[in-house]
Amino acid sequence: MQTNTSTRASLISQASALLSERPFTREASAKFDRLMLLADAMQLDVDEFRKAQSGAVQAELRSESEKAFRRYIRTGSEVEELRTYSPMGTTSTAAFLAEQWKAEYQSRLASASGILKAGATVVDLKSGAKYLSFYSDDTSNLAEILAEQVQLNDSANPSNPVASVSSPTVVKLATSTQVSNELIQDSAFDIDSYIQSLFAVRVARRFNNYASVDSTAGVLAQFTVGATAASSTVPTLAELSDMQSPAQIDPAYLDVAVYMVSPAMRSTLMKQVSTDGRRLYPEIAAKGELMGFPLVTNVDQPSAAASVAVCFGNFTRALLVQSTPQILVRSVERYAEFNTVYFALFHRMGIKISDADAVTALKLHA
Repeated sequence: MQTNTSTRASLISQASALLSERPFTREASAKFDRLMLLADAMQLDVDEFRKAQSGAVQAELRSESEKAFRRYIRTGSEVEELRTYSPMGTTSTAAFLAEQWKAEYQSRLASASGILKAGATVVDLKSGAKYLSFYSDDTSNLAEILAEQVQLNDSANPSNPVASVSSPTVVKLATSTQVSNELIQDSAFDIDSYIQSLFAVRVARRFNNYASVDSTAGVLAQFTVGATAASSTVPTLAELSDMQSPAQIDPAYLDVAVYMVSPAMRSTLMKQVSTDGRRLYPEIAAKGELMGFPLVTNVDQPSAAASVAVCFGNFTRALLVQSTPQILVRSVERYAEFNTVYFALFHRMGIKISDADAVTALKLHA
């Protein structure tokens, strides 16, 4: 970096000397331009080096934090920057999940939940406090045409957009397990992956049920029903195709749209055949798709008569999942007599429909 800085200073000095020459010829002008181009290139090198150096420092800090958290899981050692209160009392220690560990946990979480797999947008909140989201339009505010030497009257014509305040409604999901000291001390046993997978699947199952069919937060009953099938057991090809029509959903939502059904409905659709015995939906088994769009299975979605058996649309736009920082508790004392270490995870999550027009639902006939 020092070499580039000194070289750039020398180039600028030479260019400055050219400016003092009289007469200032075309050759001097061309040389001046070349020197300044080289100086600019040197500055870019310096800036890029500084960015890379800063990135390397931040990565090293994250790496050290990650290592400390993984040591905390295996040995119970302090992890100061991530330490928080213990929901289990004074005999336990607790810590917020480190970034990389959290990312691995959340990837497993999404793979085990139909709602999350469909593409629901997950927003990580720093706390359960209210937050602002500027989704409202700003069409009522216009720029003014002012006469010369006339001051803009801010108080008479405020230009702030209308803000909508969302209050996250989250529930605390909790789960725990015991792991023997022998396994934890075995370097061949990946305690991190074990806990990530175990807790992620448990939380995903419960949250998926809560988000799908809970009487308060369940979104399936809140989706707009675009049509009711003629049958009480299985929708027809035409009815499934009509879910993609502009009459039920705006084409602008189709960029990342998916179908979502229960495992029972998926199996039922796979069995449908035409009059000559050919499968109506061979793409389900071949590509995991339905009518040209990805097919997602939601184990908590109903398939009985009069239920919302098929949903279609852009779940990324339709659903907002709110998540607060996860806490992992490690306790040696709780089950010390069994020579095991106790682990517990606390994860607050909530769900709401952010854009009701992005998904349409098909209900079976009663």
